[in-house]
Amino acid sequence: MSKYTPQAKSHIKRKSLTFRIWFGRLFGRYEGAKELVDEFQSIAARNPFAPSFDTHNDYFYTGLVAFAMLRKDGSDKEYWDNIASDVMKKFDTWIEIGSDWNFLSKMQMLVAERAYCKRDVDVAKAAYDEAIAAAEKHGFIHEEALACELAGIFYCERGDISGGRSYLQKSVELFTRWGAHRKAIHVRSVLQNYHTS
Repeated sequence: MSKYTPQAKSHIKRKSLTFRIWFGRLFGRYEGAKELVDEFQSIAARNPFAPSFDTHNDYFYTGLVAFAMLRKDGSDKEYWDNIASDVMKKFDTWIEIGSDWNFLSKMQMLVAERAYCKRDVDVAKAAYDEAIAAAEKHGFIHEEALACELAGIFYCERGDISGGRSYLQKSVELFTRWGAHRKAIHVRSVLQNYHTS
């Protein structure tokens, strides 16, 4: 990497961290998440970047990790709450200055996950459904699949196994249609953890 400029090295490092955060979220592996997010935040603070496609995803997956960590016992709640709040503020700003076409489904997933953490069931249910509808309307099959997965886990964890399994099955179908076969297998394994009584 010595032939790259400091800015290019920083970008490569940021992308590497982003992919590690993203894959951790996609497959439910949160070991070392705090260290990854700390390093990502440090690079982002030193090298501010204009909102772009990949920047939005960087923050989106960081937000999803933060909300997942807020639900884990023994996690640093204050740290993850600050990360989640920062991500929500960024998306609020991007929606105001940009296009809800690109951000609405992501923002609704974040709203749903925040409501899930706060045990605000009605808001969570509505936001998951709004995320799914927005992703479908705008042709973001991968986001529709992810929103279905998140909703399915939410419903199952709340005790509505039948409803949750329905969302998870839809997620498997969508990830398969999108061509993300490994992710479909992962969601299918999550689905198998929840049995109807």
